[in-house]
Amino acid sequence: LSLLPRLCVSKPDWKQRFLIGFTALLIAKPFFGVRSQVFDWIAVALIFLLWQKYTKTGNKKILWAFPLLFLIWANIHGGFPLGLLMLAGLMFFHLAKTIQIASPSSLRSTLAHLFQAQRNIIIFFLSMLILSFLATFLTAYSYRLYIDFFRISQGKEAFQFIAEWAPSTIAASSAIPFFCYLFFLILLLLDERASQKNQAFGDTVFFLFFLFSAFSYVRFIPFFIIASLPIAYRRFANHQLMPEALAF
Repeated sequence: LSLLPRLCVSKPDWKQRFLIGFTALLIAKPFFGVRSQVFDWIAVALIFLLWQKYTKTGNKKILWAFPLLFLIWANIHGGFPLGLLMLAGLMFFHLAKTIQIASPSSLRSTLAHLFQAQRNIIIFFLSMLILSFLATFLTAYSYRLYIDFFRISQGKEAFQFIAEWAPSTIAASSAIPFFCYLFFLILLLLDERASQKNQAFGDTVFFLFFLFSAFSYVRFIPFFIIASLPIAYRRFANHQLMPEALAF
């Protein structure tokens, strides 16, 4: 919560950190506890932070932190496949920014030109992604982690008997703060749409992905909070919706 404002504001104000961060803390509080799942939230935030640092500086050495992160993650909790999916998505959308397709028929030539122009960075991205994937095998269970992951995800036992795998509804007490936050966030987005029309497509996809996940499963609410915090911080950085009493 303290580091995420730096994703969108170079020098975030402490009042913004407190106001938005404390609200997010209250929403995530029902999920807190002495549990390895908490590391998933930290790891997701670190993925966003490391990638933002890379896009700002262009320093490839930063990406070497990902294999180490996934090595630690795989040895703590089984949520690392989500991180691998996120990392692949971030790399894809980063490369997609440079694609300008004139017509559907020119797609093949455009992709060929992209690979030729960005071959080194594409190879480096794939290398980091593969190394991060291989790092998850360096556990006491090796490849069996993936077997268990897919076996559980295909089964219905967890979704029937564990409350956190239930859909987010008003009936779920832990989801009520989420719906209040979502209503508040919609107001921010409506105002932001008028002031920032060029929202990054990748950011929008991640936002919608985690929003859908949060509606589908209560367990994903903290991930949505993490993914949406930069949007809330960015709006409050403009000071358009901040009460005058807080602008001291």
